[in-house]
Amino acid sequence: MNSSPLQFALREMKLSFSNPRALGVLLVVIVVLGLTGPFGTYAQLPLAARLGYWAVIALATYGIGLFFAMLALGFARPIITSRPLLILVLAAIASMPVTLAVALINILILGEHVPGPAAFGSLLLSCFVITLGVSVLTVLSDTAPRGGREAGFEPQASTGPAPPAILKRLALPQRGALRYMSMQDHYVEVVTDKGHALILMRLSDAIAETAPIAGLQIHRSHWVALDAVRTVVRLDGKILLEMADGVRLPVSRSYQTAAREAGLLV
Repeated sequence: MNSSPLQFALREMKLSFSNPRALGVLLVVIVVLGLTGPFGTYAQLPLAARLGYWAVIALATYGIGLFFAMLALGFARPIITSRPLLILVLAAIASMPVTLAVALINILILGEHVPGPAAFGSLLLSCFVITLGVSVLTVLSDTAPRGGREAGFEPQASTGPAPPAILKRLALPQRGALRYMSMQDHYVEVVTDKGHALILMRLSDAIAETAPIAGLQIHRSHWVALDAVRTVVRLDGKILLEMADGVRLPVSRSYQTAAREAGLLV
């Protein structure tokens, strides 16, 4: 499945605005800002108006910042391998439309004048710092290893092998025996015997988190757990691995030698 950066950005926005946790965080932010009234809004606006103002600011800047950051990510991620540089690029691109949105809202709601160069620069700097923090979370939160209680796993009392780290990224109902992983745009689809989930990360990073599961990359877009392979299918000169759930995944020529060495092919 291939899609444009625009489709990627729109899909990410849809996922974020349908995520109860993200909406809950936004609600808390709006209430806190409305009650405390930073940036002079406590003296300028009564409580109800402050809550309304910060609701508009939070929703607009979150939506606009997320859209432009994801749009930039769709273009930049395939060509920028340095995460610090990628973070700076996303923040730089997203901060300008966020700043313009805040300035426009202040003009319409607070009756402020069009900011001059100095005021606009100060506002831009503030918005850049905010989008920088969001960009750090966007780039690193889905690729940094997580473990223990933070990821939803209790410490293991047994001395058996720990579950693969990739499972800690899945919701509890989807955590099960790892079967295979496939690239979907900038996401990795992780499939277990209990379901599947999309995770924003590179396939190479996901593969690094599959230990101690015995598995093999069979294509630039596919990795399989060896014990989840049901059979080998040869169709029109192509080699396909049929998985336990009936899905067939192609084995590209460059990975056929490794597949033979792993005992998948004869």
